[in-house]
Amino acid sequence: MCLSAKAMGGRVALSLPEKEKNAALPTDERLQKMIHGGTDEGLAKLLFDYGRYLLIECSRSGDLPATLQGIWNKDFMAPWDSKYTININTEMNYWPAEVCALPKAWDHGEVKGLRLVGNASIALAWENGKLTRCAVTADQAYEGEVVYGEMRQAVKLEKGETVMLDAVLQLLES
Repeated sequence: MCLSAKAMGGRVALSLPEKEKNAALPTDERLQKMIHGGTDEGLAKLLFDYGRYLLIECSRSGDLPATLQGIWNKDFMAPWDSKYTININTEMNYWPAEVCALPKAWDHGEVKGLRLVGNASIALAWENGKLTRCAVTADQAYEGEVVYGEMRQAVKLEKGETVMLDAVLQLLES
């Protein structure tokens, strides 16, 4: 666990009456017992702690927010058909942050859009994993890359010039 996870991890402790009878069982067996109506307070606590840990680890300052895609997935389109979608799923990932004593789990707290670093501004939006809006405007002469998934395309803009969605998609498809 990294230092920030240790610092945030110690802010709250869930205490449930735990019966030792399930503690030695493998997690998958414990989960099956709960699915079939059993109780396992120790497993509930374990899942609570695991959920907090995942939210801490995938919510670093300057990173993208936690989504269904998962920040550790190496593929742009995951084998389990997950997509990097910024919609209600992202918001729902952060609903437990306040009640789990993680108010700064993600420093932005909400999705307002993304931006690129440099002398340009960018407005991007996705719907179900697909880029639906993109406008890159150069604040000064700008030379850089448009990155979408595994695709990269060099872009050179004059001051005040804007590249819109169709042009960006053309660049990425070429």
